[in-house]
Amino acid sequence: MSWALLALLLSACAGLLGGGADQRSDAGARQTYRARMDKEVEVVVAVPGAKVCRQLTVGIGNREWVRGLVVEAGGEAISVRIDDPGQYLHTLNGVAVRRGAVVRDAFGNWTPCL
Repeated sequence: MSWALLALLLSACAGLLGGGADQRSDAGARQTYRARMDKEVEVVVAVPGAKVCRQLTVGIGNREWVRGLVVEAGGEAISVRIDDPGQYLHTLNGVAVRRGAVVRDAFGNWTPCL
C-alpha cells in the first residue's frame, strides 16, 4: 500500500468520525443554531394566549405532559395557567401543579402544543 493511499484512507476516516478542524467549526454552528432555536421558541411561547406543554419526569424514568395557557409573559419567564396537570402530582417552582393553578417558569422549559 502506498503512503498516498494510506493518507487518503486516514483522511476519509477522520472525516467520517467528525475529527479534525471541521469539528471546531461544527461546534460554533451548533451553538449558533441552539441560540436561534431558543429565540424562536421564545417568540412562539412567550405570547399571552399561547397553548404550551411541558414534559415532567415521574419517578426515575417515566414522563408525562402538563398542558396550559400562557397568561403573562415578561423577562425570561412566562406565567402559565394549568389546564391539564397530568395524572401524577407535580410541583413547579414551589407551586402545586393543579388545574387552574398559575405557575411562573422559564419559557425555555415549555413548548408550543395543540
